[in-house]
Amino acid sequence: MGDREGALNEYRSALRIDPNFSAAHNNLGTLLAGKGELDAAAAQYRAAIRAKPNSAEAHHNLGRILWKRGDWEAASTEFRIAASLGSLEAQINLGMLLGQNGQLAAAITAHRDAVKLRPQDAVAHYLLGGALQQQGDLEAAISELRESVRLDEKFALGYQHLGLALRQKGELAAAIAALSVATQLDSDNPDPHYQLGFTLYRKGDVTAAMAALRRSLALRPNYTEARYSLGQSLRKLGKPAEAQAEIAEVKRLRQLDTDWAQATLQYNLGVQALGKRDLSEARKYFQMALQHKPAFAAAHTNLGGVLLEAGETEPAISHFLVAVDLKPEDARAFYNLSVALARKGETKAAAEARARAYALDPNLK
Repeated sequence: MGDREGALNEYRSALRIDPNFSAAHNNLGTLLAGKGELDAAAAQYRAAIRAKPNSAEAHHNLGRILWKRGDWEAASTEFRIAASLGSLEAQINLGMLLGQNGQLAAAITAHRDAVKLRPQDAVAHYLLGGALQQQGDLEAAISELRESVRLDEKFALGYQHLGLALRQKGELAAAIAALSVATQLDSDNPDPHYQLGFTLYRKGDVTAAMAALRRSLALRPNYTEARYSLGQSLRKLGKPAEAQAEIAEVKRLRQLDTDWAQATLQYNLGVQALGKRDLSEARKYFQMALQHKPAFAAAHTNLGGVLLEAGETEPAISHFLVAVDLKPEDARAFYNLSVALARKGETKAAAEARARAYALDPNLK
């Protein structure tokens, strides 16, 4: 009924009668977590587990609190226990936590286990596809994302990410088809409209791109990525004054965007660390930049370079793929992608990426 204080009192009364009432401890913990009292909530979940060690729900809830508090190792332990007790949600959260912590291979394993637990779950396939996309395995990612939207034909986010993966693979017509469905299913969300507009621009359909970008901006006027792409479209149509007005607005909005300011600061610190050959610090700063602005193409390029030097070829490829997708005129990103692909043994793809790099910049060093 929404009477949280009344519910808290009743759960506490129940526990005075029976201090080992596991469900009451668990539910009390959930109410306390909703109030932001994370330490008190964790104590209740632990009490629930002491009373009933095989409570998947209590282990999962404790894991979520530990994750919020930044104790990732303890959180992963609780998620693993809950997953072993049959909790699909815990298995999914384990994969998400591992991915957020940079443990991509382990995240993919966790998401595969989630798919095995419930093969008809669209979200499980979607998350596995996203992790595979991060790894740079676009074929496998597209397969999982297609399965996610087959299982749930109204899964807008699934169609959106399928479109992004197809675009990264260079299949622009298929990407546009998937993104068009996403815009229809989630018409009030500016993101799929922007992604559709950006992809149409990449394909050369500038007029249709502008329509999608304007729709995105109608929903979110301060969407700098969409406004920048609109400016590029106007310039391509031979409207330099209108294009310049859009770019000027992008600059104004970025000055007001605290996330952009933080991303730029962290990126610049990463560049300084690179200059000192401190790869560990550079990696940290580029990752922090991307936390603030995931679509920061240069940060993806430089983080990919750091990962490549560290021998982490597949994660490096994933960042280069994002970089060239976001900024297809970046010769350096294509060149670095070619180096990473060659190390992986994908000689044909490496040669194509290298040719693209030198076509963009014949004087590239």
